[in-house]
Amino acid sequence: MLALLFHEGRFARHEICAGKLGFKIPLLGAFAFSAPEAVQAAGGFEVMEGLEFVDAPGVESEAGLSFVERFAKRFPAPQSHFEVVLRYDSVFLLAQAVKQVGLDTERIKEFLYDMPSYRGIEYSYHFDKNGDAVGLPYVLKKWAGGKIITVSASHESR
Repeated sequence: MLALLFHEGRFARHEICAGKLGFKIPLLGAFAFSAPEAVQAAGGFEVMEGLEFVDAPGVESEAGLSFVERFAKRFPAPQSHFEVVLRYDSVFLLAQAVKQVGLDTERIKEFLYDMPSYRGIEYSYHFDKNGDAVGLPYVLKKWAGGKIITVSASHESR
């Protein structure tokens, strides 16, 4: 499996061209590969064929949609709704940690790791011993026939 990164199209085009060279390896990328800019940077739909990527499930709750709407009025550039709510949550959590334990980074880390499940704008989650967020949903998608199809979706908490 070849994992792909996307930064202004540079990695996408370089790595996806492996398929044109006849490499028969699964390609896995992040949600950026659903963006029209990624498709264009990679060289079009045909080179995206077979690429699987993890995507965000979107925002569905009334609170989440309301927040995204207010955010979009203030910051009109296109944004991932999933990222908008998680970025807000991360700043809120960091502020809570600093308020509770001060600016010591080790104590902030301990605060977050020991935190019970946090109910954010859209999702409920906590951090494991490695600092990974547990409880965030995801969707595995794939480029097939010039379209994005859903392969599977997690059933993490909302």
